[in-house]
Amino acid sequence: KYGTSEFPAKQQSAKYRDFELLQERRAMARSLIIPASLPDYFKKADGSKGVEMDSLMSFELPAVENLYRIDAEKQQLVVQFQETAIEYGKSEKSTIPAAASIDLSTTHKRPIKLKFVKATKVKWGINFAGTIKIEHEDGTTIDIYIPGIRTYDPAGKKGDPHASERIGTSCANTQTAITIVELIALKEGASAGALGKIQEAVSGIVRCFHGRVALSEWMRLQLVEAVIKKTVVTP
Repeated sequence: KYGTSEFPAKQQSAKYRDFELLQERRAMARSLIIPASLPDYFKKADGSKGVEMDSLMSFELPAVENLYRIDAEKQQLVVQFQETAIEYGKSEKSTIPAAASIDLSTTHKRPIKLKFVKATKVKWGINFAGTIKIEHEDGTTIDIYIPGIRTYDPAGKKGDPHASERIGTSCANTQTAITIVELIALKEGASAGALGKIQEAVSGIVRCFHGRVALSEWMRLQLVEAVIKKTVVTP
């Protein structure tokens, strides 16, 4: 009955007015957030649609075309990824492959659970496409933050043909792929050194086609902190 003669506006409490103001400010803040998202599909080597991103984010697939396969017989994680695009300073498309083999013969699977939460998440002033919750055997849960399409990249450069301040579909596709294969490696028991091996293999693609080297390195740091060190990730 707010605003009626029975409960005139001038009699509302200061606490209620503060609550209304807080709600208005929250609504305004939500309206200013640019939503970020992941591509619907992962790209095949020829650029066509591959597996659905939601399926890829289950972290249960033994093999993904143009990304990885787990070779149970040889006890290896085989990374095979390639991309075709236009490099910095060039006018025609070229193809850059990435390959690495991670030995799993002396490792043990990590008792972790991975769950992707698909919802725009603002952290450190950055709009992420979602989070991946890492749940350890002792119950410790740590979030890693996943950039996507329209995510703000503080290391981006205005006017850069590939790495502007806002992440595009191609960059989001590639970085998500790298993060997923590195998480699969960690889940299978791989070390931080193994992540470095994968990172080195894909570095040419990141450097020549996307320019988001700082973002790629930070994503690897998140995985090392959240999975290996079991510490909250740092910006």
